[in-house]
Amino acid sequence: MAYWCVGKNGVTSDNMKFVVEKGLIKCKAKPDMCISFVGKKPVKSGDIVLAKCGKKDTVQKINMYDDKTIRFTDALEFGFNVYGGIGDGDKINTRPIKSYPVTAANNEAFLFRTPVPPTPKPTPVPTPSPPLSGLKEAKGWKIVKGDCTIDITSGEPCAVTPNYPKPYKDEDACLVKMTKTKAVKPEVFITEKYFDEVKIGSTKLSGPLKKNPTIALEKGVDTLEWTADFYLGGKGWKICKTKKKAPPLPAVKDKKDKKPEAKAKAKAKAEGKKK
Repeated sequence: MAYWCVGKNGVTSDNMKFVVEKGLIKCKAKPDMCISFVGKKPVKSGDIVLAKCGKKDTVQKINMYDDKTIRFTDALEFGFNVYGGIGDGDKINTRPIKSYPVTAANNEAFLFRTPVPPTPKPTPVPTPSPPLSGLKEAKGWKIVKGDCTIDITSGEPCAVTPNYPKPYKDEDACLVKMTKTKAVKPEVFITEKYFDEVKIGSTKLSGPLKKNPTIALEKGVDTLEWTADFYLGGKGWKICKTKKKAPPLPAVKDKKDKKPEAKAKAKAKAEGKKK
């Protein structure tokens, strides 16, 4: 039957509360009971009752449509109706709910009320990744003086000239400290020959390099010094930490591996002595 949703004290009784789950209107206080039409198919002005959810020969599954009608999904032409209408003030109380062919009249308009959804938590701002280039210190290397920077894009520390890969400025200089480093290797090296120079211990590099050698650091050497004069610069350089090359193994001569001619001569000589 139809009743006012809220009592005199502003409270909704438990027997007035329903939940909608999987197309079934269930009594919240007793969720095994569903709003139903008992019969194989709804009829005009048939009683809507509470019946066991899933009861055989009972029509229960519903859906709500834009015209606010609640219709049976197995018989869409039938919905709910407050028998006798919803006018006349308090006279709505105790009026039965009936199954009825839908016309979208006022006494067929219902509403599912749902709780206000919780305020979603703001999406956390991702922590920015640390920079991999333009560094003054990283992975044991440090710019002690000057505007050179450290690049760790490849995983190993590399020192680069200011503005790299753009040309470096005139009268430039820097000092790079390289700890726990046994060898370095230029990836790129283009400077003015003789006048714009990198010094690593007793090794001096300048000009465009045709080959990029692996430079083993001498004992006690852990710095890279760079100086450029006032004129005619170049693209610059990128010098990276690398593994020290292992010395080549000495060649081992196999005495058994003689040439066929030498073996034949030795055999003929031995046979001549026997005669």
